[in-house]
Amino acid sequence: VLLLFAAATDYRGIAGRQLSDPLATTISDLDKAKGKSFAQLRAAQKTDHENLFNRVTLTLPKTQNSRLATDQRLAAYREGAADPALSALFANMGRYLLIGSSRPGGLPANLQGIWAEEVHTMWNGDYHFNINTQMNYWPALTCNLVETQEPMNTFIASLVEPGSKTAKAYYNSPGWIAHRLTNIWGYTAPAGMDIGGPAWLCEHLWEQYAFTLDKDYLAKVYPIMRSSVEFYLFNLYEEPENKWLVTGPSASPENGFNQPNGKPGSGICLGPTIDMQQLRELFGNTVRAAKILGVDAELQSELKTKRARLAPNQIAPDGVLQEWLKPYEEREPTHRHCSPLYGLYPYYEITADGTPEMAEAARKLLDRRGVGQSTGWSNAWRVNLWARLGDAEKSIEFAHRMLTDNCFDNMLSQFRPVPRKLFQIEANFGLTAGIVEMLMQSQPDSGEIDAQPIIRLLPALPKEWPAGKVTGLLARGGFEVDIEWADGEVVEVTIHSLKGTPGKVRYGSQMIEINLKAGESQKLAATR
Repeated sequence: VLLLFAAATDYRGIAGRQLSDPLATTISDLDKAKGKSFAQLRAAQKTDHENLFNRVTLTLPKTQNSRLATDQRLAAYREGAADPALSALFANMGRYLLIGSSRPGGLPANLQGIWAEEVHTMWNGDYHFNINTQMNYWPALTCNLVETQEPMNTFIASLVEPGSKTAKAYYNSPGWIAHRLTNIWGYTAPAGMDIGGPAWLCEHLWEQYAFTLDKDYLAKVYPIMRSSVEFYLFNLYEEPENKWLVTGPSASPENGFNQPNGKPGSGICLGPTIDMQQLRELFGNTVRAAKILGVDAELQSELKTKRARLAPNQIAPDGVLQEWLKPYEEREPTHRHCSPLYGLYPYYEITADGTPEMAEAARKLLDRRGVGQSTGWSNAWRVNLWARLGDAEKSIEFAHRMLTDNCFDNMLSQFRPVPRKLFQIEANFGLTAGIVEMLMQSQPDSGEIDAQPIIRLLPALPKEWPAGKVTGLLARGGFEVDIEWADGEVVEVTIHSLKGTPGKVRYGSQMIEINLKAGESQKLAATR
């Protein structure tokens, strides 16, 4: 039996595509399909999927357990059996999920991707801008799945109109704002007072250019970034003590602090560290975009001036990266959210090479956050954070926690293992990105506006991955990277230039400059 199923809707959708007659649409789709055999339909589906999935390959050491069914492999892994290739399987699963839940013309992946057994899903199947939606797209660029970002980009663009109304109604402000929660109908009113979400969304818009150097694309998304900047410029205030520019009222998601009298505070504050990091990133990226496009010279100058006045990262008296303007007492020192570490990952203004003292403060804050049982997305974020610090063993420790504490037998991620097992998909995507981040990074050494990306080879390679091979990873600056290693050392690297721009490759203390034409490749036999 060959059963054909089609579905359509008259929902207008974020892309503005309106189906005036869903019934006619489904009939047309079925008519097209029924003229093809199952073999033809299967071949078309396979080709469509493989065109995306086969861009990247990842091989890690296999064991006898690699032959087991996935649920049995996970059970053995939880009992302590070595299985390095399980991490590769998880990363491949993450790429599969992203391909399946975010394709051009559709909606972006929500908190459950597209996989939800309930009629009423947890958190309404919404989009949360204090990390969850963004984490869904962390592997999109590094895993060479640029097309999967299109629904996210379109969704961001759809928030500008309702977000402009919210900015006017609640702040009497130009520009646009979307608060912590939104949905496919463009809800942008306050729902949680952290206001850095749009700046974080604009990071995704810029990063696609940083990886692809597609100037036509940049011209399309620049107005969204500029409008976001207009909101934040209007809502900056000079704090009295240091004359820094800060946001407010805002909050550091999702932790709070105690008041000086010891009573719990609301968490509402001026200038939380994450806001300041996000605005330095947004202002810097907007300056770079405007410069590349040759527009808005006055705005560039204003952004440079005000960016320099934003409240800086601070080290608290106890040596940790400070979460707020003042060294307030954390209400929950082991909180799952690592908000002030946004500047370490996904942004890169805190780096081991460029800002070693701040990187050490970030490390101390990560240590304070602890290693106790946490949510899946939190453990996934920490894999990336520790990888940015170059700590391979800490990175793999949290990857272990993901696979043991936050993973169903079908490899979908658990929001938290107890008391109720809930599915939330962003940890699948976050750990996929983290596994890549352990093998290859391409961020600059600092968050300075003109800082150039550096491709880093095996920056956080754990001992349990002594050998392996990864191909097709996308790096900032328009490069694809293949890496093969054995005995913990690089054997061969191939750099493919997509745009013909110069670049740098770092392995250990060795720095190699590359200068290729578009379409050319260079093999490197790197040694530390």
